[in-house]
Amino acid sequence: TGDTLGGYMEVGGDETTITQLGNVSTPTTQIALMNGASYYLGANSLAVNRLDLGLGGGTATLSRAVGGMLTANQVFMNYGGVLSAGAGDVINSLWMYGNSMISNAVGGVYTNGLTLVSSFDFTSGTIQLTFNPPPVNGYMWAFRWAGEHTNTLSGWLGTKLILINNAGGTGPAITYNADDSYTYIGMTAKAAGRGMLLVVQ
Repeated sequence: TGDTLGGYMEVGGDETTITQLGNVSTPTTQIALMNGASYYLGANSLAVNRLDLGLGGGTATLSRAVGGMLTANQVFMNYGGVLSAGAGDVINSLWMYGNSMISNAVGGVYTNGLTLVSSFDFTSGTIQLTFNPPPVNGYMWAFRWAGEHTNTLSGWLGTKLILINNAGGTGPAITYNADDSYTYIGMTAKAAGRGMLLVVQ
């Protein structure tokens, strides 16, 4: 754990896959994936200064197993860039162009998702958030963005922003929390199989 990479790593070419073994912290490193390349975090953490997904052309994918975590100062996505986000991910600034896509699912094991700290240039692409039954009754969120962005996020619903509710209830909503100054996309849901039992004697 705690391994580091050099200042710049570029990976391109169909069927080229980088598999990360152990945690990697490289706060000054740039990783560029393009032309069919993929990066698999596994259940490890990756901290980088900049991550490019598809910026140089073609598809590029970053995926992970349960427990994998990404921390990045900048993430640039273009063409077919795909980011499979997860619980605990933190991105400072995000750019999305072309047919890039971010997906994240909450429920099951985790009740929190991707945190965006600063700026978001969402020219085109899609964010798809899936809400599954949570491990315990309560609130879960798949995406949060520092600041008040309810109108902006609401304007993307159904086009750039796709919400899938598999958890029942009233479904996910976009709300601003003044206590921590974040705008959340989340919902309150019951854990699978945890209904209410009423016994009348």
